[in-house]
Amino acid sequence: LKPDLVLCFAFPEILNKKVLSIAKFGNINFHSSDLPRFRGRHPVNWAMIKGEKTVGICAHFMNEKIDLGDVILRDYVFVKRDDRILDVMSKLTNKMKKMAVTVIKQVSSNCLYTSTQNLSLSSYDKKREEKDSKINWNHRTLEIHRFINALSNPYPNAFCKKKDKSEIVKFSESTIGETIGQVVAETLDGRVVVSAKDGVLLLKANKKLKVGDILE
Repeated sequence: LKPDLVLCFAFPEILNKKVLSIAKFGNINFHSSDLPRFRGRHPVNWAMIKGEKTVGICAHFMNEKIDLGDVILRDYVFVKRDDRILDVMSKLTNKMKKMAVTVIKQVSSNCLYTSTQNLSLSSYDKKREEKDSKINWNHRTLEIHRFINALSNPYPNAFCKKKDKSEIVKFSESTIGETIGQVVAETLDGRVVVSAKDGVLLLKANKKLKVGDILE
C-alpha cells in the first residue's frame, strides 16, 4: 500500500519508523487530550478522574515518540457534572469526525498550519490497571463521583470491598445532579436527596418535594 495520508484513531501501538515513512503527506493521529497534557493511554479517564472541566482533542503529526508531534488542530469539549465516560467520548467523537474532514481538506489543498508542543506543560499518565479502579472513601464527594463516572460502562467499574469481607462491590455510575439545589431522589421514609456544591445531602423537609424541584 502506498497511501497519500494515514489517519490514526485510538490505535494502541506505536508505529515504527518504516511504517511512518510510507504515506506521502505523513501520518496524523487524533488524541483525546489537550496535548502535551495527558499523553499516553486512557487520557479521557484520567482527565475526568483529575477533575478537568474540559477535555481536549488534538490532530497532530505522528513521530516515533508518544503523542509529541506538531499539532495541526485543537478543540475542546465541556465535562458536565453528571457526565459519564461515554457521554464525554460521544462529544469527542463528534468533534473528531469534523476535525478529520477538515484535516483531509487542508492536506489536499496544501494549507496546513502546525504548532510545536510546549513540552514544559507535558504530562504522561500510565496505562490503567484493575487495582487503579479501587475507590478511596477518604476523597472528597465530588472526586469520588467523578472517579466512578470516569470508569462507568463499558470500562471496568470503580469498586470497593465490604468491611471484613472479601466480597467486591462495583459501581456503574454516580449522580449528584447538574444543578445545585436540585432534588435528585426521594427515599421511602419521606426524605429527599438534594444536590449540593460538593455532593448531596439527605434531608427531611416540612413540605412535599419531588424529584426535579430546584431549591433556591
